[in-house]
Amino acid sequence: MTGGVAQNAGVVQCLEQALNAKIYVDDSAQLCGAIGAALIGLEEI
Repeated sequence: MTGGVAQNAGVVQCLEQALNAKIYVDDSAQLCGAIGAALIGLEEI
């Protein structure tokens, strides 16, 4: 799970229950979108 909301344990727990699956949340979850955008930007140069 990525994004700032991934740091919200309640949201993660509710999604895990709804999906009946364990969700992995990286310590840098809130940065994943920005890192991905930067990598795509580098490819465009």
